[in-house]
Amino acid sequence: MNSMRRSLATGFTGTLLLGSLCSAAGAQDQGSRASDATTDRSASSPLPVAAVKMPGTELRASMAMVKAKPKEKVTRIAKYAYCGSTVRAAQRCIDQGKLTLYFPAGVNTLAGHNYMGWYWMDDLPVGRKVVIASGRLKGTYRVYGHGWAKRGSQGGKFPKSGLKAAVALQTCTSNGTGFSFLRRA
Repeated sequence: MNSMRRSLATGFTGTLLLGSLCSAAGAQDQGSRASDATTDRSASSPLPVAAVKMPGTELRASMAMVKAKPKEKVTRIAKYAYCGSTVRAAQRCIDQGKLTLYFPAGVNTLAGHNYMGWYWMDDLPVGRKVVIASGRLKGTYRVYGHGWAKRGSQGGKFPKSGLKAAVALQTCTSNGTGFSFLRRA
């Protein structure tokens, strides 16, 4: 038992199985022998964190060693407006600051002006979860890509990389129009 105490006090870091050691030392008072072995340590050399296993019980390592899974970031879109299927009709609502649904190139597109709070829509990272909470687009999506159209093409050429998107998020940039493309999750 003394050699076991010495190994614990000098930096033992593996899993220690006490069940067989305790049974070899005698069947009497196994619980206190296991307790003595794990708590008796010298003041100059503290006991490292180690799992101690006995038949029927297991003490776990410090909770500081357990890493929590990072919480997934989710972008939520509560509502949007529909002002008509033409670019001209959609533009009136977009100019009022509304996130607006329209259909360039046949793709469900939510568009808004960058200077009216919608600047973030073309910057969502690939893989980001996006939840649309209302309307015909209600559901959960993932960003799979981005696109860009140069200045003067608003309502004109839609990026080919987004033609198969379930939803496109569109906003103005300083020199054109930016997009994030979404697929249903």
